[in-house]
Amino acid sequence: MKKSSSNILLSICIPTFNRADYLRDAIKYILPAVNNMNEKVELIISDNCSTDGTSEILKELPMYPWIHCVRNEINVGALKNGLNCIDLAKGEYIWFVGDDDVIRPEGLTHLIQVLNDHRDIDYFVVNAITLSNDQRNNLSYIINNDAISKQQNTKFKSLSDKEISTFNEYLDPNFDPVFLGSMMCNVIRRSVWQKGVTGIDSNAQMGSVVGTYLVCSVLARYMVGKPSFYVGFPCSIAFWGHQEWQGFMPIIFAYTFYAVLDCYEENGIEPWRIDKCRRYLHQNSGTAIYRLALLRSLPGKELFSFRLHLFRYWKHYELWKGLLFIPFKNIGPYLLRKLMLK
Repeated sequence: MKKSSSNILLSICIPTFNRADYLRDAIKYILPAVNNMNEKVELIISDNCSTDGTSEILKELPMYPWIHCVRNEINVGALKNGLNCIDLAKGEYIWFVGDDDVIRPEGLTHLIQVLNDHRDIDYFVVNAITLSNDQRNNLSYIINNDAISKQQNTKFKSLSDKEISTFNEYLDPNFDPVFLGSMMCNVIRRSVWQKGVTGIDSNAQMGSVVGTYLVCSVLARYMVGKPSFYVGFPCSIAFWGHQEWQGFMPIIFAYTFYAVLDCYEENGIEPWRIDKCRRYLHQNSGTAIYRLALLRSLPGKELFSFRLHLFRYWKHYELWKGLLFIPFKNIGPYLLRKLMLK
C-alpha cells in the first residue's frame, strides 16, 4: 500500500542485491525510526532479483503505508535498480542508503529537522560514522551507545551543521577524497534527481561516471555555484571493505575519479579546485595504474589508456611521485625481505 505523497518529506531508497543478512540489519534499525516520523518519511527497497533469501525478508515486513518494496523479475544491473528507486519515490528529498549501511535512529530525527528548517536548499551533505565490515558484529552496541558512537571515525571531520554558500567548496580532497561519490552522504531534492537522470545511458558500465558515480554527474550539472547545507551530525553508519568492490578499485582510482573531476570542471567548478583534486589523486593512484597496466583481467581495463594518461598529466610532479615513489614504499620492504631470506 502506498501512502499519499502530499506530506512525504524524505524518501529513503535502498537498492539491494544478494545482501540479505546486511539488509536485515538495515531494516531492523530503520523500521522503528521511520514509524515514528508521522508519515513524513517513506522507505523504498528495490530488490534486483536476489537469489539469497532477500525476497523472504521483504515479505516479512509489516504492511505499513510508508513501506514500498519491489522485486525485478530479472537482474537489470545496479544502475537501473537505483533508477527504479527514483521512479518510485514520492518524497520532496531522496536519500540513497546502501543495503549494507545502517541509519542511526537519532540521525534520522536530526536530518528531518534540518530538512524542515531549510526547505529552500536542494542539496545536503550528510556525515556518517565509518566502520570496517569486521566491526559489524558490534553494531548493536555502537548504535545504541551514543558515547561509543562519538568515539568512532566519521566520513567528514566536522561534527557541526552549517550552511555552505556555494557547492563548489566541497570539491577539496581534504574534505572528501572521493569527491562526493559516497551514496549515503548525499540528500538531494527529488526534482533535481529527476532532471539529472533524464536521458542518461541506463546501460552505462561500471567504471564510467554514470555507471559508478551517477550522483556526481547530477551534482555537477545542477548544483555548481548553488548554496548547500552540511549536516555534520553522523546520521548513518557506513561500512567499507566489501569484496565485490575490490576488483573495480584500480579502474576507479586510475580512470573514474579523473572523469568525475572532468565532469565537475566542464560544468563550472573553478580550475584551481580541480587542479588541487587531480594532484591529490595523482599521489594516490600509482598502485592502481600499475595494476591496470600489468594485470589483464581487471574489470574496466578497456576504459584506461596508460599512454594517454601520461600524455595528459606528464607536467604534474605529483603524477611522477605517485608512479615512481609511492609504489616502492610497498615494493621496497618486500624486496628487502626476499634478499634477507637468501
